[in-house]
Amino acid sequence: MDMIVPIKRGTARILYAGADGVLLQDTKSDAYMMSVTTHELGRKLLENLPKNGLFVCHQEFMLDDLKALSPNAEVLENYQVVYQGNPLPRSANLDFKPLNMADLALVTTNYTMDLGEEYISGRIADRELFGGYVNGEIIGFVGIHAEGSIGMLQVFDSKQGKGYGTALYACIINHQLSLGVVPFGQISVSNAQSMAIARKLGFEIGREKVWWLS
Repeated sequence: MDMIVPIKRGTARILYAGADGVLLQDTKSDAYMMSVTTHELGRKLLENLPKNGLFVCHQEFMLDDLKALSPNAEVLENYQVVYQGNPLPRSANLDFKPLNMADLALVTTNYTMDLGEEYISGRIADRELFGGYVNGEIIGFVGIHAEGSIGMLQVFDSKQGKGYGTALYACIINHQLSLGVVPFGQISVSNAQSMAIARKLGFEIGREKVWWLS
């Protein structure tokens, strides 16, 4: 799904497509995404890719080759999840709206992953980072990554344990469905909490893993 969405939204630059694999560049995130049936083809396709780029790998047998191409990259191992159901019930007491640049420091201070101010600013500018509000007070946020996946879920420490994470996920799912986009995400294999939320909401969990090298 992470490769299908860029193709459908018109941000995919197809570098190779055949019965034995696909290589594309998502021009919005600048990520190179590859899925191949053989190691031989994968190695051949990598010959024309830049070193130290942003890569998405769908086959574990290509990991060592990508690490050699980008030796300083951080490797993130994820499960891919896809939602193909109907819109979800929305929490009556949760307001959901796009954040603005005045919220930048709030996000960078509270988000557990260091994505950098430039990246967060881009998500806000594209109106793809949303806050959840209860009685006018922000309780957390969730968004859409540049390549189209749901992510950046964060409920503030003082607001955890109240079901707000699930409520924010439901809101972003409904937002994507309203745009005609299939909601999908990539959840770290170590993130049991987010995986539990995804299962609760009805996401389908991919059998295979996906690796990001950034």
